[in-house]
Parts: sequence; structure tokens; C-alpha cells
Amino acid sequence: MKPGQAETFVPIFAGRIRGHIVLAATCGSRAPSDHAGPDSSPRNFARVFARSAGITPARYVEKLRVEGARRRLEESRSTVDEVAAQCGFGTRESMRRSFQQTLRVSPTAYRSRFANEGRAT
Repeated sequence: MKPGQAETFVPIFAGRIRGHIVLAATCGSRAPSDHAGPDSSPRNFARVFARSAGITPARYVEKLRVEGARRRLEESRSTVDEVAAQCGFGTRESMRRSFQQTLRVSPTAYRSRFANEGRAT
């Protein structure tokens, strides 16, 4: 990475990571580091991203997935299994572990506490 590029690195690749999460949930896209360009190895991508954002790419992706799952649990009638798949967790158990680590509550308990009274169908 060239000097002066670090300031723009995180916003550019954060957007690409968000896009990747959507693609991965729908059609199995490549890893975000594959989109970093020919001058950025996966290791360099992770190093520069972590230095610039203060969080690793993996933690950032997990954070985005948890945020998306929280929203869906609050606003939809989708099952926990469906929400896990829609948000890229793969399994209900993976989502449960991320919720426990991040929010200190299970997805089911989160929904019980925070779901809107008039959820969408």
C-alpha cells in the first residue's frame, strides 16, 4: 500500500465487505481479500485494515452480521434458523455463539426482549 492510502482504505474496503456479506448470503461470492486488488495480499489486507479500523476484518464481518441479525430478529417473523442463514452465519449455533460473545444473550432471548409488538409478516 502506498503512503497516504491508509486514510481511504477502511471506507473503501468496509463497503466491499458489506457487499460481500450480501453476495455470500445469496450466491457464495469470493472472500473480501480477493477484492483488495493485485497489490494487496490477504495478510496485508488484514494488517492494514486492522491498523486503520482498530478491528480485524473477521471481527468487522461478525459485527455486521450480528447487527443485521438483530434487526431481522426485531422486525421479522423469520425463524432463528432463517435469520442465521440470511445473515451469513451458516448455522443457528454459529449465530448463537456470536450473539453470546457480542451481546451476552442468545438470539432467542434477544428477540423476546426487543422484538417490536407489531412485527412485519
